[in-house]
Amino acid sequence: MKRVVITLVWLVMAGGCTQYAPVTITSMRVPDSSPKAIAIANKYAGFKATPAPSFWYEDSSKLTEPSLSFKLKAEPSNQDVLFIVLDDMSPVNHLENFIGKPPFTSARAAANIEQVKVDENFQWLGNVNLHWFVGRYKENGKDLNVLVGAFPSRVSGKSVLVVSKALDISKNSYDYRSTLWLCDQMCSAGGQK
Repeated sequence: MKRVVITLVWLVMAGGCTQYAPVTITSMRVPDSSPKAIAIANKYAGFKATPAPSFWYEDSSKLTEPSLSFKLKAEPSNQDVLFIVLDDMSPVNHLENFIGKPPFTSARAAANIEQVKVDENFQWLGNVNLHWFVGRYKENGKDLNVLVGAFPSRVSGKSVLVVSKALDISKNSYDYRSTLWLCDQMCSAGGQK
């Protein structure tokens, strides 16, 4: 485990002078990232090896066998983001086939998917387009927002399916925009080609 310190810089106005004062707001232990997950993330998604602050890589390939996969997780932002490498472009071309019942979750949607739709859009990740959909699903009797998205892999003919939800569903603090920010940050170092 590694220790991560989150520091904010506050702008302080004192006697007409501007000063910056770093203030540590939290200190936490973050699990070490899985080398296998990092390799999959870099090769197929074009993600950088160092995760965003407070996140860690976790290998999830056993969950998604025979497909390769990895997760990026963070406790402070309550994020559990699963990235599944698929051998075709089906989620990129037909995301609607994956949103009725988000893969590898117990979330269930209403018969009419438009009833659960919270938001849907596209976002550039490097030079590829992430198509994403957020729905309000039911999981174990609780309402749960789940983001399902897809983008082309760095490896020709493959795609990456994204399924993101709360790490701890007992907390009502999941914000799908954090997942979109994370994807953007992980690709922003020029990983996607």
